Amino acid sequence: MPAETPSPVWFAHCDGYGAPVASALERLLAESGLLAADAVRGKRVLVKPNLLTDRTPDEAVTTHPDILRPVLRHLKAAGADVSVGDSPASTANLRSVLAKSGLGAVCDEEGVPFVPFERAGVQNFTEGGFSFSLAKPVVEADLVVNLPKVKSHSLTKLTAAVKNLYGAVPGYSKTTLHRLYPKPAVFGRLLKAIWKVLPPSVSIADGIVGMEGQGPANGRPIRLGFLAASADPFALDGALCRTLHIRPDSVPYLKGEASARAPEIHGDAIDVPKFATAAP
Repeated sequence: MPAETPSPVWFAHCDGYGAPVASALERLLAESGLLAADAVRGKRVLVKPNLLTDRTPDEAVTTHPDILRPVLRHLKAAGADVSVGDSPASTANLRSVLAKSGLGAVCDEEGVPFVPFERAGVQNFTEGGFSFSLAKPVVEADLVVNLPKVKSHSLTKLTAAVKNLYGAVPGYSKTTLHRLYPKPAVFGRLLKAIWKVLPPSVSIADGIVGMEGQGPANGRPIRLGFLAASADPFALDGALCRTLHIRPDSVPYLKGEASARAPEIHGDAIDVPKFATAAP
């Protein structure tokens, strides 16, 4: 669930994928203290990327495989019990999603199991006036390592750390909830309710190349040049708003969140002169 006391947000420059990612991630984790070995050793850690649909990494729709690989290696070296899981928007295309995104190959090469949420059972919740089901592998994890892609979103303006765990809702239940709660303000409250019942998390945002415009799937890739991390997803998304020149209160799920309005930011100064959102 969201932290009671806002956690700092850490930024690290990263000019591209491949070799620079491991170096930037190592520096980010060392400076922040996040995912320290004594904090994850022996823990059940569920890594949650953004696997929205079957697109290639250069289309900036899904978490880049070069982000997933060093995160898995870090967690394995620290002695965590690691798995990767998600539930893409189209569950029928899961094999294609894993293949095209490159994330399936990373899991295979690193010997880490991928858990399809829609096949793993659910736990039902009622929270904040909403009823929803979440995949058991997420609920039962000791820690969720959340790997969002930084993108604009046609409903919520921004999709990043908070929105990425909407994927914990398995299969077509996501579509049902979208249909039941189509208004941005109500959907934002639903996202907050989901976060309240989740285990502790660390979010590491893939902002090396993000998406602007008609996100989360039909926008334009834009080079942003950073990784960002925090134990507080609301603070992280608030810091992203500041970096991308978005008013936090214009993002439905950030309204009323103190840590999003005034995030404590450390690390590299990031300058993004232009970022276009789809929402008014």
